[in-house]
Amino acid sequence: MFEDARSRKVVFVAHCILNQNSISDGTASFPGSNELVLRALLDAKIGIVQMPCPELSCLGLDRGDPEGARRPLLEENSRIRRSL
Repeated sequence: MFEDARSRKVVFVAHCILNQNSISDGTASFPGSNELVLRALLDAKIGIVQMPCPELSCLGLDRGDPEGARRPLLEENSRIRRSL
C-alpha cells in the first residue's frame, strides 16, 4: 500500500498525555507534553494520533473546582463524570 519511509506503526494516545495543559488544575507533571512518552514514541519511529479529550471538549480548562487535584483520584473523576 505505502511504498515510502513510513514505519506503518501508529499509536493512539490520550490528549492529556501529549498536552498536560489540558488536564485538571493542579495535576500536571510536565509544563507541556509528557516528554518521556513522546521521546519513546519518536525514538521508536511510531506515528502518533492524539485522541480528543471529552473533558476538555465539554468542560473546557476550568473543570469547576481548583481543589480537585487535592482529592483522591476516584472522587475527582466521579465529580468530573457527573459534570459531563
